[in-house]
Amino acid sequence: MSAKFYLGPGRPLTSLSTWDEVQLAGSGGLLGENQWVELKKDLGPANAGVNTELARDLASLSVDGGLLVFGVTDDGTPVGCNTASIGTRVSQVAAMGITPALSPVLHAPIPHPEDPTKTILVVAVPPSPVGPHMVDGRYWGRSSDGKRTLSDPEIRRIMDQRAEQVGAFEQRLRELPDRDPLIPLIAGQQSNGHVYLLAEPVAAMPVTNLAGTEGLRSALHGVSRSGWATGLDSCTSNAHDPEGAALAWSSQPVEARDEHWLTYVSVKDDGRVLVVGGGATAEWTGPRPADHEVVLHGLIATLTVQWIEVLRELALNRWGYQGEWRMGIHCTNLMGKTAQTNGLRASEVRFKEPDYTRAMVSSLMAKEATLLADNLLAGLYRGLGYEGWTTTQVLRGR
Repeated sequence: MSAKFYLGPGRPLTSLSTWDEVQLAGSGGLLGENQWVELKKDLGPANAGVNTELARDLASLSVDGGLLVFGVTDDGTPVGCNTASIGTRVSQVAAMGITPALSPVLHAPIPHPEDPTKTILVVAVPPSPVGPHMVDGRYWGRSSDGKRTLSDPEIRRIMDQRAEQVGAFEQRLRELPDRDPLIPLIAGQQSNGHVYLLAEPVAAMPVTNLAGTEGLRSALHGVSRSGWATGLDSCTSNAHDPEGAALAWSSQPVEARDEHWLTYVSVKDDGRVLVVGGGATAEWTGPRPADHEVVLHGLIATLTVQWIEVLRELALNRWGYQGEWRMGIHCTNLMGKTAQTNGLRASEVRFKEPDYTRAMVSSLMAKEATLLADNLLAGLYRGLGYEGWTTTQVLRGR
């Protein structure tokens, strides 16, 4: 599926993967310079002045996210240019000419239909979680007329907003058990620990366009198959969520002994993606003399990977959002429990905290879902005696 980009309010998500698509966007008035788009016919020679100007462009786009497009004139006409070295220069300037450094996303060059020496290069600059960014002693942002320096009050406001957003996300993550959507589906009193996975876009999501529960059901089709009797691939029942679209493993209450099979996934209208699983812990019959409560870290890992896969499908292929995400996990009722050891090297280590919480900011562009899951779950594995284990190993152990 071709990449789709946000070009500003009132403009549809637009694919810019071929010359014809760029030409159509330009002639239709979609591809014009504004707060989210900077167009350049060419980059120019590799000297200090040109590189500083490039750094300012990148830094200015990082506040809200946007595109830097080479080989297109100011009026949106595609002409192409020699982009052979532009990608390298963009990466170098972003890393060395901007404070803090940036990591723009370079898309595959778009070939000119008649001139093999010319291409168009689309560079996506995700909204930065550590912005604003400084070039040559000044912070840069954008207005409808293009890049501009930011005033001191604007800089303070942006930095205060970033700090508030981080604290608010972690608070929302820890408060998820108070609004647990699985509780009405448990016929009896909740006894298991639950796992909560929450992702929010760092920048405001411009367009979601999920198309309700059917759109969510379609997004779940590509997730990895679960080795358990539950998982996002088994969420086929419509569920209620006044803030968005939701699906669940079951729409009918289940006995408390089956609580660990319950799974719920919701996509909010503002782009948040929530997964709740009823099996962070469960009573388990295993090789020991009696039934005992264990941490189902294999199920936790499965849900985490599937959640990341759905998030990537929605963000990159359906919403055109290539920015970073705040991602977090919160598992409850872990104190004193060992890992469920079915198929995995046994460990007698008991988890020493009542809950496990981990939050991070990450792009979805580069890393595999299992590697992103490693960042979220490494502390959980360590707390269960599996120092250095990876999510891939845990899933194979299942």
